Amino acid sequence: MHDFDDDDLHVDLTSLIDVIFMLVIFFIMTMSFTLPEIELNVPTSTTAEENNVASESFTVSIDATGAFFINQKNLTLTELQKIIEAEKPQSITLYLDPKSPAQSFIDISDLARTYTSGKLVVKAVKRDEK
Repeated sequence: MHDFDDDDLHVDLTSLIDVIFMLVIFFIMTMSFTLPEIELNVPTSTTAEENNVASESFTVSIDATGAFFINQKNLTLTELQKIIEAEKPQSITLYLDPKSPAQSFIDISDLARTYTSGKLVVKAVKRDEK
């Protein structure tokens, strides 16, 4: 019979710890650190007609890069906010490029909520105008 009380039994965990470290490093290196994106499908129209926008409406355009434009003048969000704050329009009319980032749309929506009680009109873009 074996007497197990006198033997020095132990399990060497060094190899297991090395393998776990390698797995952790592998998963950290292969992890993607991207922000979630919202896919925004903006409708387009082939029969859209240009309407006369009321004078109390403020017109903003957003291009495919997310830049803001008023009368073909490129503005930052801060400049746009100051202009809207000064003019105090009743509503904001937005011409949105179908490939523009969703964050630009959200920024204009926030301005509309703050300065026009949420009155935002999004206009469709003709397909042949791109």
